[in-house]
Amino acid sequence: MGTDLEEMQSLLWSDFDWKDPDGGIIRLHSTIPTVVFPREMRPKDKWDGLALLTPPSEVEAWVDEEDAEKESKGVNYTRAKLAGGNFGKYLEGLGLLTEISCGKFPDPEPRRLHRLAEKSKRNVWFIEPELTDEEWYSWSEKQADEYTRPTKLIKQLWAGKRFKRFIKNSKSLVTIPEAGNAEFASASALAYAWWMSLEFDNGVELSNQRDLRFAKRLRGALKQLRDMRHIENDDTSHVVLLVPHYQAWRPALLEALNTIPEPEEITIEEEE
Repeated sequence: MGTDLEEMQSLLWSDFDWKDPDGGIIRLHSTIPTVVFPREMRPKDKWDGLALLTPPSEVEAWVDEEDAEKESKGVNYTRAKLAGGNFGKYLEGLGLLTEISCGKFPDPEPRRLHRLAEKSKRNVWFIEPELTDEEWYSWSEKQADEYTRPTKLIKQLWAGKRFKRFIKNSKSLVTIPEAGNAEFASASALAYAWWMSLEFDNGVELSNQRDLRFAKRLRGALKQLRDMRHIENDDTSHVVLLVPHYQAWRPALLEALNTIPEPEEITIEEEE
């Protein structure tokens, strides 16, 4: 399935509809971690189900973060920033932005869409498997091994320089959203550097394995959504599965989807 070259090379804000050859649409919606989007940048078109690129346990983590914020506003941001690492660098950069709302926990846009889906009784699928999934547990073990390879640990000595290099590399990719403040471009560049740092730590093979598995499960979730609508005697050709994702992740997700992997059904237990 073809994809516009611009979609594969740029950090775009507009939603992108990937049309499944079996029917229905996977709508990719860009987000920036911890950044609140104004109403004009939120999904405008109708969608029928939500797929979150997280495990089901993420919802419990969101609730814990909300409880912590009630007790002490900004405590999650402070903890994450002090923890250091690439995410700490990312948050430190966001702290310099004054015209947009950022550094918010739980992650504002996925959490808001999750609440909206629950309120409107739309189905939610969790695309990242839990560690009880043997294949995913094996992938996670390989990821841990990759992180602790001696050569990778040595390269961490230059993590700060690498982060700055990724920011520099993003300059030809970032754009200012039509309905947003120019500082969103700065947040986009920082998020790109954070994401590319994560991908560097994973290595190409592990990232590709993850993206292919997620593409299978996205197609599986869309198939289940089509089946639900078919039972209700609705037209399934335009069923839309909304997928909020980190903006910099989109090209890899599209590449995996374009291989048209066999759909993987997500069990009811994983949805709860």
